[in-house]
Amino acid sequence: MNHIFRFFAALILTSLALNGCRTSTDPNTGIQPGMRATINGTLWVADSTIVVKSGTCITLMGWTGSSPNTRMISIGFSTSQIAPDSCPPNGNYSEGINQLYAQKGSLFLASKTSTNLQGTFAFRGVVFRSSDSTFITNGEFNLDFSN
Repeated sequence: MNHIFRFFAALILTSLALNGCRTSTDPNTGIQPGMRATINGTLWVADSTIVVKSGTCITLMGWTGSSPNTRMISIGFSTSQIAPDSCPPNGNYSEGINQLYAQKGSLFLASKTSTNLQGTFAFRGVVFRSSDSTFITNGEFNLDFSN
């Protein structure tokens, strides 16, 4: 339920932080604008993205489709080197009403400026109290935001 609240709160805060309209790959990191990943072997590219900042906590979200067929990836982390545990890293994948939580994943922040975040991610999403899982691999993001 907490993740659903975070999703709707993020949508309300779109005026605080939306991605830009760049269309070229960053020459320093090689990461294309937007968010993309391979989900169980199939390429997924977000239609829409958002960056939500709260202090040193950052949540990145990308989604495709519309309800009830929305597919969404969200990644949260802290940019604080002093108190990184204040926002423990997390990842989620949802497909329709099915919510999967990251287990054994990775996140690499390749570039961070006052208006852009770039990096890569991968994780295994598992359904709570189930053995069902989804593999999110080759994930990357290159998202602009406003302060």
